[in-house]
Amino acid sequence: MSSSIYKRMAQLLFHFWPYILISSLSAIVFVLLNSTSMWLVASLINNVLTDFDKIVIEILRQISPDHTLSKSAMDSLKTRTWPGNIRQLKKVLRVLIANTKGQVIRNAIIQKDQNLSGSEVQPCNSCLQSSARKENCILIRKTWLDTGRNVSLVSRRLGLSRTTIYKHIKDM
Repeated sequence: MSSSIYKRMAQLLFHFWPYILISSLSAIVFVLLNSTSMWLVASLINNVLTDFDKIVIEILRQISPDHTLSKSAMDSLKTRTWPGNIRQLKKVLRVLIANTKGQVIRNAIIQKDQNLSGSEVQPCNSCLQSSARKENCILIRKTWLDTGRNVSLVSRRLGLSRTTIYKHIKDM
């Protein structure tokens, strides 16, 4: 009985060997490509993290060539998550520049600046679904409160239109 099973397996193997070989090779190629792509993604993430300083310095230079960031302020910005990516980083840097009295943006400003932490102010109902929109909405609302509810000043600080500001503060 067991020899008939082996014979049948040998017949199937002989008959289907090209398919077995191809599926084995495709599995090996899949594993190789998958491990290579994971290495590549890890490498890209590492490069982005090491280039964060250069990105922030370049954006800061474009916004205001007169201002610089202290090392502790740079470290504080590195620890944040940036769901809005570069646009969000630009907006945060604009707010920091507007709130800085001197030429150097220090960590103390980032820590006390409530525009960077949205713990007290909630986003408007239309921005609840997207984390990037939620972050921008909180930034707009915080800046509006910090400027004494001055829409024109918020518009200048964040580089947004007054219509956009009004959309986010209409239910406050």
